[in-house]
Amino acid sequence: MKKSIFRIFLMVWIGSLWGSLPVDAAVDFRAGVNRDTITIGDPIIFRMRLLRDAIDVTSFDWGDSFPAPFEIVEKRSVHSVTLEDGRVQETTDVVMTIFQVGAHEIPPMALRYVLANGDSGRVASRPIPILIQSVKASGETDIRDVKPPIQIEAQIPMWAWLVLAGLFVLIGVLIWWLKKRKKRPEIVPPPPPIDWMAELVKVKKMNLAEQGKFKPYYSLLSDILRRCVEAKTTVRAIEETTFEIKRDLLDEGVEEAFVLQIADFLLQADMVKFAKFSPPPEMVDEAMPVVENILGVLIQPKVGKEAPVTGSVPS
Repeated sequence: MKKSIFRIFLMVWIGSLWGSLPVDAAVDFRAGVNRDTITIGDPIIFRMRLLRDAIDVTSFDWGDSFPAPFEIVEKRSVHSVTLEDGRVQETTDVVMTIFQVGAHEIPPMALRYVLANGDSGRVASRPIPILIQSVKASGETDIRDVKPPIQIEAQIPMWAWLVLAGLFVLIGVLIWWLKKRKKRPEIVPPPPPIDWMAELVKVKKMNLAEQGKFKPYYSLLSDILRRCVEAKTTVRAIEETTFEIKRDLLDEGVEEAFVLQIADFLLQADMVKFAKFSPPPEMVDEAMPVVENILGVLIQPKVGKEAPVTGSVPS
C-alpha cells in the first residue's frame, strides 16, 4: 500500500515537472510543484531541475517579480549528480507559501546559460497555476480565515532615549575624568645627596695607586671631581673638556686661583688617561689629598669669588 501511494505521488510530481516546460537542445531546464491545490498558508515546493554538460555555465535569473504573489519560505541547496553520459543533473527546491485565496500562478523562472562553444541563451519555465483554498468549509461563518503575517514596527519610548543619552553622557564624563587624572605629572622625589668624601674613600680602598694602576686611579678621581663640579655649579663638567670647565668656572665668578687648582688636576689626569703619562710617586701621593681639598671647598654652601685656595697642585 505504501509503495502504491509513493508511486502515485512520484507520478504527480513528475507530471508537473516534466510536462509543463520547454526543452532546450543544449540545456534541459524544467520546473514543477509537488501539488497544484493547497490550503492558504500551507507550504508548496517549487522544484527546478537542470540537465547540462559538465563545462556549461548556468545561473538563475530571479527577476524582480518572482515569485509574487507567493512568498519564499526557504531556498534549499542544490543537489548535483553526474550521469553516466557525463552530463550534470542539478536539482533545487524553493519552499513557498501564499495568504491569498483563489487561483494564482507561480511566475516563470528564467535560466541563463553559456555553453562550452561560447553560445549563450536564456530559457524559462511556464507559469504554473495553483489553487489556494480557504481553511473554512463552505457556509461556515463562526471562524475567521487565516491572515498573512504582519510586521510590527517596534517603537522605543522617549524616556528610554533620554536614559540612553544620559548614560552616554555619564560614560563620556567618566572617560574624560580618567584621562585627566592620568595626565597629572608624577611627583618624583629628588635623589638623595651624594657623599662626595665617601666616594673618595671607596677609591682609596681599591688600592689602585699601590698596584701601579694609575690610569683607572686618575680616571675615578677626575670623574668624582667633574661630577661634584657639575652638581655644585652650573658648569656641565662631565661633558666638557678641561679647558671648557676652566673657562666656564671663571665666567661663573669662581675665584681664579681655585679654578686653576681644579684645571691643573684635571690636566694631570688627562695626561695619565690619554697620553700614557707615568706620574712620579710624589704626584700620585698628592692626587687624593688635592681632590679631597677641592671637594671640601665645592661642597660648601656657596662657591664664589671668596672660595679659599686649598693649596697648590704638584706639578
